[in-house]
Amino acid sequence: MRHLPRLGLLVAGLFVAAGCAGPAPTAPVADPLSPNLTLPPGSAVTTPSSAPGSGPTSLPGAPGEPTPSVAPSAVVPPALDGLLTCGGEDKRFPAAALAGPGGAEGAASQAAAALRRYLGSQTTGDPLPVSGWRAVIEEPARVLFVARADGRWWLAEFVRGEDGAWQDMDRGQCNLAVVLQD
Repeated sequence: MRHLPRLGLLVAGLFVAAGCAGPAPTAPVADPLSPNLTLPPGSAVTTPSSAPGSGPTSLPGAPGEPTPSVAPSAVVPPALDGLLTCGGEDKRFPAAALAGPGGAEGAASQAAAALRRYLGSQTTGDPLPVSGWRAVIEEPARVLFVARADGRWWLAEFVRGEDGAWQDMDRGQCNLAVVLQD
């Protein structure tokens, strides 16, 4: 019985020493949201469960440590960048030209006035939309307008003649496409 207090002190000392030593080192943990990212040993990541109505699932971490929650970032598609075309090298234009509202048919330019005259004189074939036009190419002697109506894109191209008057050069459906890099 004399040794019982010593045994108690020895056991208590072992518990204190084990608590100070910390958890045993573990292998790095792969982040399930970013497979190329490795978290330090002992890290815990909470990921959404695939079972409907179930709560988050934790990957193993150090016992007693708070489990950080890593949520996936909201996926926002990039804005369309680069070039679009209605077909042909001469009908390429920046995608950003379609970003704003239409209404170029109401502009004060001579090319817009030629577009208005043409739109007012349509009688046969697939009539072009009367509004919603955007000037996507504006050069000193050429303007390409595009508009969307009835689920299709349309084009109207005007060129300045030698006499300075704007004339209808091309019109009709625009098979809008993204211009891919070589």
